[in-house]
Amino acid sequence: MAGALQIVNTFKQGLTGGGTADDFASGNGDLVTANDGSLLVPSFPDSATCVMEEIWAVDDDSPMLLSIVGQDWIDRQTGFEAQVGVIQTTPTTSRAQLVSPGSRSQNLHSGNSFFVRGTGTAADNANIVFLLRFSMLPGINAAFASAAAVKADSGDLVGMQVTVDPSGVAQGDWSDQVALTATEGRKLDSSRYYAIVGFTAATPLAAFAVTGFATGQFKVGSPVLGDGAHDAYSLLDIAEKYSDPLIPVFRGYDQDSIKCQAADPTAGSTAAVVQLVEVSQATWQAAQPVGGS
Repeated sequence: MAGALQIVNTFKQGLTGGGTADDFASGNGDLVTANDGSLLVPSFPDSATCVMEEIWAVDDDSPMLLSIVGQDWIDRQTGFEAQVGVIQTTPTTSRAQLVSPGSRSQNLHSGNSFFVRGTGTAADNANIVFLLRFSMLPGINAAFASAAAVKADSGDLVGMQVTVDPSGVAQGDWSDQVALTATEGRKLDSSRYYAIVGFTAATPLAAFAVTGFATGQFKVGSPVLGDGAHDAYSLLDIAEKYSDPLIPVFRGYDQDSIKCQAADPTAGSTAAVVQLVEVSQATWQAAQPVGGS
């Protein structure tokens, strides 16, 4: 049985303001929403763990108080709280900031629920993004490699251009998926193997994710800050930080199956590059789950 990584996007367009804590909606295809607006922790075995790792947040114009409240937090009134400042990259663009770095992780329990909330200035738009890391998920058919394996291969670096549009469906929510090959075609060698190590973009994005056979159809990704030191190897760094195989690996033959999407409170159509490293067949084979292909 293999573990898994999932990036979860939550968003609110048009904060109420006046001290009201607004519930954030789950991004399309992320977490199931209960009737009371809370988000449900995905099901996983009793013998496994699910932890909420890095928490990122961005408000497009003003500071915001973030809170995550639920059954897995001791304080069920305010839960986890963090103040979110505004880091502007241009007069009209703000980028996400890390408010919980994941060195202390929040354990979640299968079937429990929680609210993601933001208290800010009226009419502001905001996204709160976090990672879920599962130690084991029965039946998942993904291919995740370790940072050590990818580094040991010392393969060639390559990028694939894509264009994502976070405004194309509903601002704040995930954009429509676009194929990894939509812009440059099938330029990857079909007989070789590639690890997805990070993402760069022309403007910051609250979240960027890839989905496909390699990820077990989970969204795997990170925020894009407009800082290559963070962005280009974000997934490689995550895998290294948690000492888990969390880097998606795929065959060049399957490059059309990798889909890309992004979310942001204000960004429109955005040019991006999925950063890849060529890896050996042995690394790809080792990344397969028991029974995988």
